[in-house]
Amino acid sequence: MITTLASITVAGLSLAATLAPASGPTFTQQDNGPAVGSALPSQTPAARNTSNQRFSGRESQTERFGPTARFVVEAVSITAIDESGFDWAGSDQVYAIWSSAGVGVQTSTFTGVDTGDIREFDGTEKCIYPIQAPAGDSMLFGDDDEWGCAASGGAAPLEFSVALFEEDGPPHICSEFLIYAGVPLKNCSDDMIGWFNFSLTEQQLVQTFASEGTSRAITRTLGGTCGYVKPNEVKGCSDWGPTGPEYEFRFRITRVADAKPLVASQ
Repeated sequence: MITTLASITVAGLSLAATLAPASGPTFTQQDNGPAVGSALPSQTPAARNTSNQRFSGRESQTERFGPTARFVVEAVSITAIDESGFDWAGSDQVYAIWSSAGVGVQTSTFTGVDTGDIREFDGTEKCIYPIQAPAGDSMLFGDDDEWGCAASGGAAPLEFSVALFEEDGPPHICSEFLIYAGVPLKNCSDDMIGWFNFSLTEQQLVQTFASEGTSRAITRTLGGTCGYVKPNEVKGCSDWGPTGPEYEFRFRITRVADAKPLVASQ
């Protein structure tokens, strides 16, 4: 099963511009999240880098055959700003699903997560892009699979989608979310904590990560005082009642060695 994703449009060229909340994907069910069995979101490919393609115009050799920047994106950690419900009533069991370049993964579950806890992703389950998957395998599960990033990195643009879920065991009362980005949830009753899409063009990446070895960590907040709120949904909650879940998801983008320049054929 091949996963697909959509990118958010970043208005500016600075990294800070990418940290604004995404406007969200186009839902296939009005105000009710993604349709069961469909990917969230549908792919809208951004303009691809054409610097290594042969042109018929007057572009210079550098523009036509110059080196191409390569990048790696890795998950770092989750932080429980506010666990789900009353803090004294138990702990959260949290896992992530993310998708990039047609590969979807589901991580192992962080168990016993309480407000204030920070959990780091294992080295064999932290690659977001470009995922080095076994040949022909486009879906990976942390309980059974391990994966890493391709050593050579991946080309721009960066486009990926991330979601956090709180695992609920039996008895199952199924929620509306059964599949995210083409990857099935662990249980049909698992609760969505929150999600985001992320995208940067080659121009934005090269300006922000000007040289090889440049690396920056980025944090996105998922959920909130009222937990996950669907688009156009009004959800009431209060500080003295059960609140959350609200989590921070931290990931890191690193510019690795550029790809070797292509040589013009005679």
